[in-house]
Amino acid sequence: MAFLSFLNRKTEQSYLLFDIGSGSVGGGVVTFSGGKPKIVYTNREQFLFERAISQKKLLANMLRALEKSASDIQKNGMSHLTFTMFGDRRIKNIFCVLSAPWCLSRTRVLKIKKDEPLFITPNLLEQIAENEEMELGKDASTIGDGLYEDKAKFSAVEKKLIKVRLNGYESRLPIYKKVSNLELSLFISVTTEQIKDAVERTIAKVFGHHRHIGFNSFALTSFVVLRDSFPNKQDFIFMDISGEATELTFVRHQVILEMASFPFGRNTLIRRLAQILKIEPALAESSLALRLSGKTEEALKIAGDEWLKFLDVAIADFAKEDFVPTNVFLTTDQDVRKYFEKLIGQQAIGQFSLEGEKLSAISLDEKVLKNYCRVSGQIEVDQFILIETLFLRRVTQNTRL
Repeated sequence: MAFLSFLNRKTEQSYLLFDIGSGSVGGGVVTFSGGKPKIVYTNREQFLFERAISQKKLLANMLRALEKSASDIQKNGMSHLTFTMFGDRRIKNIFCVLSAPWCLSRTRVLKIKKDEPLFITPNLLEQIAENEEMELGKDASTIGDGLYEDKAKFSAVEKKLIKVRLNGYESRLPIYKKVSNLELSLFISVTTEQIKDAVERTIAKVFGHHRHIGFNSFALTSFVVLRDSFPNKQDFIFMDISGEATELTFVRHQVILEMASFPFGRNTLIRRLAQILKIEPALAESSLALRLSGKTEEALKIAGDEWLKFLDVAIADFAKEDFVPTNVFLTTDQDVRKYFEKLIGQQAIGQFSLEGEKLSAISLDEKVLKNYCRVSGQIEVDQFILIETLFLRRVTQNTRL
């Protein structure tokens, strides 16, 4: 994987997207023909709900949902290209975006100071990135929630330079320059060969083997879209609350400084409600939507306090190195969006922040991002597919991330 080739930039103007999370898989058909990208079809397949989660069950559920999403696109989604300029063209490129726990991501700000001038070459940057990738692989078994065993073989998803400073000045073209001070903001993400191969085989069962399948992390994808869409927001936290996990990306001066995740998501919330109220998970899910009793509100408060404890630890860990931004961009399922927005607003950060006493959340739904994209007909807008479409637009425009 070439470090300086930011993605394999094909000239195809129609793509398949698969958003692979910890609670569902979303699929999309998108087209690019100049101007705003267009989403012509989306779907989303939820994982089978498990009373007790294991990594083996989670992987099986993910692959099952991925196959159902791909089959639906093959049967119902591809026909939406018929009345476009792409109607007679086969889609050759498939774009998969992995969230936790399917990939592990890490950011590093590396500072190198030399007495003698350092000559920057592609090989030097590649070696630095490979060293960081190896370090992430070594740590994977302790941070990967059981998916990444000591004997697992790893495959790089991304190795990206987010920002480079030469002798204290930002540079977009650092190659073949001599410097005494080098600062690199480097983003690395990996998955296992088992996960990658399983995803590729599942897609190939539906669409055949003659497709290019690219992989990226949702952490980097969303960061790039947020940075481009909100240039005035220099400092923020991006928070993705999926089925089984919450993933946080801390951004300062438009650079990812740190990432964190903890095992509490939408499905975790439903399990806790079922346990506290002593009811079936299906009833717990209904009570989450309807909130028909005071007991439900009490149970939601108990579960919410548990989630906030996880969040408090993640924020305190980041605050050891930097002040905490107050602005939070949130992605999560619509049925729990208001619930988590309210919880986030309760999180006190006064002792860790120069900007305010509490966090403030903005949900990245279609209302926030709709002006950047077109949607075909009456299809339901999927916030994750929308974000990934905007990222893919940047890739097709052949612009540096």
